[in-house]
Amino acid sequence: MFHTVPPAPSVAVALPILITATFAETLSQYRRLGFAPVYEDSNYGILRLGPVELHLSMVSAVPQPPCVASYIRCEDVDAWHRAMTASGEPGFSPVADRDWGMREFYFLDNAGNLLKFGQSIETPAENR
Repeated sequence: MFHTVPPAPSVAVALPILITATFAETLSQYRRLGFAPVYEDSNYGILRLGPVELHLSMVSAVPQPPCVASYIRCEDVDAWHRAMTASGEPGFSPVADRDWGMREFYFLDNAGNLLKFGQSIETPAENR
């Protein structure tokens, strides 16, 4: 069920900060997915792929269960899925129409961070 959202102060963008205990490996994994680093030091990185910006932060240990997830709304979720899975990286779900009116796929990275990609569909799957 969707709720009316009250007006909020202006925000340019909200960006996820994904955590990893294996910074170099996770940074390399996102590079293979097509993300380009725009800033990088030994324990923090900022990566972009088109309009999507992710921040990676080194931690000494990733809490269990992993605690970071980000939802990325897009206009062509199938195109995003094709582009991302072309990397050959593991961790992708298939694209699926969900009962809540979204077409989505998920990516779980090697550090346990979850990215959910989705686009709105006109009719929820249960009503088709």
